[in-house]
Amino acid sequence: MAVVLREVKHSDFKNIQNLFFEVYGKNASLGFEKAFFKHEQLLGFCLHDDDSIASEIIVGYFGCFTYKRNIGGIDYQFYNTHTWIVQPDYRKHSLKLLLPFLRLNDGIITNFSANGKVAQILEQLKFSKYSIVNNVLIQSFSWKSYHDQRKINAQILKQDIAIWHKAYECLCLNLSLGHSKQSIELILKPVARKPKWVQSINQLSKLIIRKPIITKSYFLYKIHFVSDADLLMKYINALSHYLFLKKRVGGLILPESIIKNLSPNYIKNHYEDEVYVRTNLNHLPPIDYLYSEVFYLNISDK
Repeated sequence: MAVVLREVKHSDFKNIQNLFFEVYGKNASLGFEKAFFKHEQLLGFCLHDDDSIASEIIVGYFGCFTYKRNIGGIDYQFYNTHTWIVQPDYRKHSLKLLLPFLRLNDGIITNFSANGKVAQILEQLKFSKYSIVNNVLIQSFSWKSYHDQRKINAQILKQDIAIWHKAYECLCLNLSLGHSKQSIELILKPVARKPKWVQSINQLSKLIIRKPIITKSYFLYKIHFVSDADLLMKYINALSHYLFLKKRVGGLILPESIIKNLSPNYIKNHYEDEVYVRTNLNHLPPIDYLYSEVFYLNISDK
């Protein structure tokens, strides 16, 4: 097997889809396809068998979405790796897909989707592991929150909020908070999980009509950015009610990096995610989920 390594191109998308289907029996999600074609910088690396009759067929892929971000007035290059997938017959060549990332010396490499053997490999290669606690918030709907959410109005979105997030399926919002004349900027990204109330409805519908009835809305959404954390918590009930009614947001998740020492009164439950980071820089800027991506091959009802 003469395996050849090269950079991924946009024209490789169909072959990458075929690789997903061959290994997992599923196509990549539409979110993956949208983000893939919106990225113009490094998309990752792939392997193909040069001895094969159809040598253009991809047998291995390690994806990467690349961003330049300005944090605190400093420009950073982020290489956000994801989706390391290789045909079983070629897995002895898997590390060839990782080596080019190790040679990148002009930015920060992240991986949010490592598990099992991948995590072990990254740790052996001196990637640093960070744990991030995500708090699933308690929703408190009442007549007061309903009344207060009616005073919330959408304003024109500032371009600097949305420009780095256009490749993602996310909500970029600029909301005025009623008569207070205060406003809040939010960026929320759907998580491929349903809140328990949706799961209960879908379990019942499966018994009656043999399929879930809430599949394309009311996901949990993770808050990735908020312009004023204190203002968020002051209006959290009204904002939750507004997002539920206007944007079909089924529930909110708040990473600990946004609000430290969140009161237990607001927390329904919490879970940890891990990020692996490798950098040649002297310091690490804030890491959040919006600039990396765990792409589900097929978001099914949960």
